[in-house]
Amino acid sequence: MTLNLDNLEYKLPENKIAKYPLKNREDAKLLCLNKVNSEIIHTKIKNLPDILTQDDLIIFNNTKVNNWRFYGNLTTGAKVEVLLYERKSETTFLAMLSANRRIKENEEIKFKHGISAIVEFKEEKRILEFARNKDFENWLSKDGDVPIPPYLRRKSEPIDYDRYQTIFSKNPGSIAAPTAGFHFSEKLIANITKKKIEVAEITLEIGIGTFSPIRTKDFRQHKMHEEKYEIPKDVVNKIAQTHSKGGRVIAIGTTVTRALESAYLNKKDVLNPGKGTSNLFITPGYKFKVINGLLTNFHLPKSTLLSLVIAFAGKNSTEIAYTSALNEDYRFYSYGDAMLIT
Repeated sequence: MTLNLDNLEYKLPENKIAKYPLKNREDAKLLCLNKVNSEIIHTKIKNLPDILTQDDLIIFNNTKVNNWRFYGNLTTGAKVEVLLYERKSETTFLAMLSANRRIKENEEIKFKHGISAIVEFKEEKRILEFARNKDFENWLSKDGDVPIPPYLRRKSEPIDYDRYQTIFSKNPGSIAAPTAGFHFSEKLIANITKKKIEVAEITLEIGIGTFSPIRTKDFRQHKMHEEKYEIPKDVVNKIAQTHSKGGRVIAIGTTVTRALESAYLNKKDVLNPGKGTSNLFITPGYKFKVINGLLTNFHLPKSTLLSLVIAFAGKNSTEIAYTSALNEDYRFYSYGDAMLIT
């Protein structure tokens, strides 16, 4: 396919966007796509134990979303929405700011409970330097809203504090969730392990890079922001064992895919354990070296996530799958249904 941004476009009716999660995680629909012949089977996530085999290994991202969306006011009274996305020191954070007027450097933002911060500029980045306050850590951990995606067109609600995390979430550091993991409940994992299917966890801290839209016409020119990852030694061993016996390594989500493929590239064709950073942007033509399968949600047009899916499944198979999902009334995006590509 030609590497042109138009290849990542498709039309999605507003009513196909899942605004809320289903009552039960494993009740989501699952589209199984054979990327070789484009054959499709429609089923449900809860049937995964019968779809996977004993030689398969499924890998989750165990990152935890920081509820760091806050609302404050400038000294003029103007309202400001703040999303903190990276902590640089005890009181210094990188932030995304939204207000109904341009925010100036050195302006003060005031929050609840006497918390305040000064806005600093560093090129395109916006930095908040918070005033020292004995209640700061308590405010940071308890007062923030869940940073649900803007396309949901609503503020976070009590249900999001539970459902905008996976059951694996344990390592704080992300501004968005690894949404493919939403579909897995404790019951489903128990059913999967009963079938002797291996389960493993890694960590990739999801930052603004994963969701920054592609704005360049030739999307190879798009630059990804770096994201931190960690791959434990036992996971590397499990991957090697799976491959040696002819099994499949199935990434649960695009973030797991990027972490594993980055570790392979960064270690000069050897997948080693440990910590690293990834700015890997996977585009059509990329040769996957670690994963053999991908379970993922249905993604936004013109996104790096959709580019990765097309790179793995092929453009023709992806178009067939997305068209079928629309015709079968699948739910799209973060709280939506899923597809398994093998």
